[in-house]
Amino acid sequence: MKSLHELRTELTGVRLSAANNSLWSIGAEVSERARVSLNDAISLYKFRITEQYTSVQLDTDGVVVVLPKNADRVLEIHAIVDSGYGRTPLVHYRHVPTPMTNLLYLGEYVSVYSGVEIEYEARLKKYAKDVALLAAFNTATVSNVEVTGGTPAASWMSPGYFEITPVGSTDTREVIRYELATPTGFTGLTRKIEGVHVNWSGSATVSMVAPMPDDAVPTIIAAAKASMYEFWVTHQALYTQWSSAAGIRELGLEELMGLIRTEEDRANRRYDKVRTVPKPTYVKKRRRPY
Repeated sequence: MKSLHELRTELTGVRLSAANNSLWSIGAEVSERARVSLNDAISLYKFRITEQYTSVQLDTDGVVVVLPKNADRVLEIHAIVDSGYGRTPLVHYRHVPTPMTNLLYLGEYVSVYSGVEIEYEARLKKYAKDVALLAAFNTATVSNVEVTGGTPAASWMSPGYFEITPVGSTDTREVIRYELATPTGFTGLTRKIEGVHVNWSGSATVSMVAPMPDDAVPTIIAAAKASMYEFWVTHQALYTQWSSAAGIRELGLEELMGLIRTEEDRANRRYDKVRTVPKPTYVKKRRRPY
């Protein structure tokens, strides 16, 4: 799985570090534009992911579930009963997503003491800005982590994934799954989904990971490159300054315009090859009266 940290480095061709003194003055603006370009690509190409949601909060009547905001289509629902019945499929439900709420109404009562497992399909979530660890993060038994520099609850998907890397580096990384993004951090952690389990110091970079399929990455990168080239066309002075500091050959206006079309065509061709048909869902059938 690719984090914003990794894709941004791939897109700009430069990994900012403490040694890049000449790049720091303009690096923040270029990095933010790279994030916007990646999000433009994610909005344009509708890649979907399948997730399971187990942190279900039932109402007192046991019939209403509040789904994650990015859950577009419910695929399967199972009640996990502790009294010997195992996993019971629930096939009668009504999913009502709105701009403000995302509710699931169950057609049958489920005890509030039972667990509910929901498999759903979601659109790729746009990358949120990087944040940083508020304090050292050392043990595998910690179930939550606090961050600084942002409010995850406002812009991160739940459940989801984040990557921790040392400041200015992508050589060492750990991808962690979380159940819930809170205003100050993340809870319900599962460590070492990818990478290595190490003791992280405070201020380490926390970067959002979009769990996109591996074959979706080339499409997203190509579309993001086209968006970046459009940015360089309208910001020639910044482009000259960036390319000079980064040691990259500066392209002319005609070359940039040609690359915009080339990368757009490349993204479209790649998307046509890898997009898949959405999974079927359960439906409730009613016999027609005669």
